[in-house]
Amino acid sequence: MPDTNSSTRSREMEIYRGTAKLSDGEKPLSPIVRLCTDWGYATRVVRYAMGLPVPLDTEDRRVLEHDIFAYFLALPRTFRVLFIGCDWYTKHYQRAFFSDRDYWTLDVSRRLASSEARSTSSMARSGSRVILPRAVSI
Repeated sequence: MPDTNSSTRSREMEIYRGTAKLSDGEKPLSPIVRLCTDWGYATRVVRYAMGLPVPLDTEDRRVLEHDIFAYFLALPRTFRVLFIGCDWYTKHYQRAFFSDRDYWTLDVSRRLASSEARSTSSMARSGSRVILPRAVSI
């Protein structure tokens, strides 16, 4: 059962607001100030800069990474993976979970599509086609 105490809920809301780029009504702190005052932020920045995994510490990510990925990886015919929607907290997925699979990413932003995976960006606005692998397992 997930931990639903108020500090966990507060932390998850902070992460969600930051990831979704939502304002909480307060003026955001500068990155330099956050590096000096927020240990969690500083740790994520250093890990990201070093190319280390930077998992997002929320309940939905724990379920995805530990339960859902484990289920699909246990299936005998999971050869190709298409992961839709990329950001800094999914950058390590290919290395951590799908290193032995044909791993693709799809995102509307070329900047966010994984640099390690075969990636494609949705170019719907320009009318370009998106070409995906012939058969995707998950």
